[in-house]
Amino acid sequence: MKIRDVMKPRPWTAHGDETMADAYRRMTHHGVRHLPVVDGDKLIGILTERDVMAFRAGVGESEDWWRAPVARAMSRPPQTANPDDSVTEVAGRLAAAKIGALPVVERGHLIGLVTAADILGAEVHRSMQPAPPTLATAGANGMPQARVVALRGVERERRTLWFHSDRRSAKFAELQADPRASVLFWSPEDAVEVRLAGRVALHVDDPVAHAAWTHASPLSRSAAQIALAPGTTLHAPTPFESLVQEGDPEMAFSHFAALAFVAEALDWLWLGPRDLRRARLTWIGHDWVGHWIVP
Repeated sequence: MKIRDVMKPRPWTAHGDETMADAYRRMTHHGVRHLPVVDGDKLIGILTERDVMAFRAGVGESEDWWRAPVARAMSRPPQTANPDDSVTEVAGRLAAAKIGALPVVERGHLIGLVTAADILGAEVHRSMQPAPPTLATAGANGMPQARVVALRGVERERRTLWFHSDRRSAKFAELQADPRASVLFWSPEDAVEVRLAGRVALHVDDPVAHAAWTHASPLSRSAAQIALAPGTTLHAPTPFESLVQEGDPEMAFSHFAALAFVAEALDWLWLGPRDLRRARLTWIGHDWVGHWIVP
């Protein structure tokens, strides 16, 4: 995967001769923490939230920090990335330099900005592909309960994962009592573990549930048709098809629930052959904010 696949094109920028007040106002208004500083179309530096705080502390009460030009506080010369650099290579550079973003430059022109959150978001999305995730909830007795679930949909911009469930199940009851949950992904191919923490919204007999039911797999529909609730004791091993045939198709939808898991935090761990990397991010406002941490 290349940087051009994950970067933010046409990022918000600052100019070296504008005031710190104007640049910081742009940061807060657009919810960004990094502003490439340009002179025309030439990149001359980068102003980060950390730069602003450090400059403010450095001048103290000796002058009005917000009146100073951006050029006095920006980091320069800026480190940059090329749009054809690999995501893995740039992730390593960010971690080694302990910085959160790199301007992306092509043929001398600024074309984008890539942050650690962009890279981790792409890694998370890729790690979701190979195998079904594990959903963990708080059990009625306070003990954690984990089970493998089928991922039914992903809305990356809304940080939402979709699952289906039987509303008679213990899982549904646990989420009714406590919507907090965790979802674990493991990609053997990439040696990447992703743990998401968030909350689950339950949808039953509403427009969201009806839409999910319309696209539900034949297996999900058959499971919802079974008359007995999940977890009910059977006197002998019974073929799944026999349980379905004993059920009532008209009752299937009344047993069905759509679960919307919204991620609030994530923990990313890469288990390399001779290296380990780990990062933790939290959703604040409208962006992921995080740090590289000790594995």
